[in-house]
Amino acid sequence: MGKYHCGKLSFSMVKSMVEKKWKLKRVMEMMLDGDFFYFDFSEFEDREAILDDGAFHMLGKLFIISLWSRDIEDNRGQISKIPLWVNLYRVLKYIWNSDGLSFIVNMVGKPLFIWIKILKARNFFPTQESA
Repeated sequence: MGKYHCGKLSFSMVKSMVEKKWKLKRVMEMMLDGDFFYFDFSEFEDREAILDDGAFHMLGKLFIISLWSRDIEDNRGQISKIPLWVNLYRVLKYIWNSDGLSFIVNMVGKPLFIWIKILKARNFFPTQESA
């Protein structure tokens, strides 16, 4: 499901923009219920890729992506937290692991997720042979 943090865009505008951004392998259905957009993916990999990428900006507005849950429905209209994307630069090699990165981001707030592409990265630090 998706929701704008501030403001709204039309159904057709959102559908067009997410289809261009996501480049899906299979069909996706989109529904609108008040201020919530619901997405039904026919391909599990498409859904997982969208959730891994997370929130993004669409025409300057934050579009929050998350799995549907009953809590979201129950707390409709009561957003008290928003995701914050943090870019870390010049992280020392010995801190480049789950514990080290969690320690750093705890200074900003409670870490909820780490971008899966970062965890899967193997070649962020070139070895002597590849340099």
